Amino acid sequence: MEYGPLIVSLLFFIVFAVYLFFGIYIMHLNSKASLNKSFLTVCISLCLWSFGFSIANSASNPEICLFWIRVSAVFTLIPILAIYHSIKRYGLIHQEKMISELSFDFVSVSQANFPEKANHLLSTMGQFFQVDHTYVFLFNHENNTMTYTHEWCNQGIEPEIDKVQDVPLSMFPWWIEQLKNNKLVCIEDVSQLPAEAGTEKEQFNRQKVKSLVSIPIAGNENVQGFLGVDTVMSFRKWSADHIKLLKILANLLADGLIKIKAEKEIEFLAYYDHLTGLPNRTLFADRLSQAIYLAKRSGRFVGVMFIDLDSFKTVNDTMGHNGGDMLIKEVAQRLVQRLRKTDTVARFGGDEFLIMINDIPEAKDIARIAGGIMALFESPFNLSGQEFFITGSAGVAIYPADGENAGTLTQSADIAMYKAKAKGKNRYVLYTENIRDEVRQNMIRSNSLYRTQERKELTVYCQPQV
Repeated sequence: MEYGPLIVSLLFFIVFAVYLFFGIYIMHLNSKASLNKSFLTVCISLCLWSFGFSIANSASNPEICLFWIRVSAVFTLIPILAIYHSIKRYGLIHQEKMISELSFDFVSVSQANFPEKANHLLSTMGQFFQVDHTYVFLFNHENNTMTYTHEWCNQGIEPEIDKVQDVPLSMFPWWIEQLKNNKLVCIEDVSQLPAEAGTEKEQFNRQKVKSLVSIPIAGNENVQGFLGVDTVMSFRKWSADHIKLLKILANLLADGLIKIKAEKEIEFLAYYDHLTGLPNRTLFADRLSQAIYLAKRSGRFVGVMFIDLDSFKTVNDTMGHNGGDMLIKEVAQRLVQRLRKTDTVARFGGDEFLIMINDIPEAKDIARIAGGIMALFESPFNLSGQEFFITGSAGVAIYPADGENAGTLTQSADIAMYKAKAKGKNRYVLYTENIRDEVRQNMIRSNSLYRTQERKELTVYCQPQV
């Protein structure tokens, strides 16, 4: 029995199956231009292979048959190599497209949309790398902790972002040291971690992590945090191309975070006092307007308290301007401690402070709260080891009786504050229309006195000589 034709026939069906499989795969992956090129290569090679197969099958000489089988094998390799390069090229095109789309998406990144864009990046990255988990941690260098800010989980993986917050950096000493020195951490098998990473190994095993990569997110001065990917279902080898792509994605996050930081700094300069960190009058007016709008709908009350420090000049003269600044900051801290999170304290300017007492059910409660705030002046202020007893005078205005907008309420509280000073300082006064009329009359008298000499309304009867 002749086995040559049988072997050749078997080879034909095997090669044909290979051609068919890879041909369909090419159609699935490639663009039209690449598909035509690959399909042409396959057709030409298949024709040449068929020609060799025909000769080999009809040849009676075994050597001729073997020769044409070898020739056919060569023409089998040609399309396979073409298909391999097509698949590799497709991967590069897909990768470049992903980077381009994410880069374009981050051009418009801002403080408001960063969470959405970061989550989209993690989702895209997780699906591209076919990992189980992608995430971002940001460092808090002031208290040496890191915060879990963004996360993507593959199907079947339980999210951990709500469970892991304000993690002490001391929990991962070796890992964090690498990242802070701007070095990436690439671990293909957690069990192979070095001896000095024993704490990390224990934590990763507890979380069932098998492989991971952590890329530092650079900042202007310090590393801001890191971008991480890990697998829990299987081990993973990370190629140089994988690492390169992860670095690009980490740089996108770094640029976005730097932009947001600059945005926050500009916002701070525009809406906050640089000495105390309190809102300034602009931000106070905005918050007060919002509170009034809500109070109008709910039928509740809003109080505005205008505080001016008594004898502040004495501290400046005694301790200098630095001492005055220390006092301003100390007063600001005490005010913040006595207020709720829904209230606002702002520095109006100099030694003046504005307080919004928000969402109060009864108007009389505002007077009680104002009294509690004024109690902060009962204990001395310690400035560079020296005690100072400082008092304050305050005026209180209440929405809606004393004004229906932010400007009028603030002005009413200011007028009441001057009445408190006139009464002897170290107290607060509730605004009334009588106070406004009194202030208006005093202003008229004051202006009139300035013009009396011009109108010759004053006559000197006695001029003492010393």
